[in-house]
Amino acid sequence: MIEQQVRKASMPGMLRVGEAARMLHVHPNTLRKWSSVGLIPSFRIGSRQDRRFLIQDLVKFLEQSTSGTA
Repeated sequence: MIEQQVRKASMPGMLRVGEAARMLHVHPNTLRKWSSVGLIPSFRIGSRQDRRFLIQDLVKFLEQSTSGTA
């Protein structure tokens, strides 16, 4: 259900920091911190090393956080 709401990603199956942060209802800096400490996996792309997040990783994080195992 959540995955269907975010199909308009810049790369198929991946979201930019702002898009992923909106999906999780957190500030982009919070998401960057979570990524840096390994709480949520991300990929670094391009010369600026921008972060991208797989939608299925975000959905999994949401499922774990709602079940209390995150």
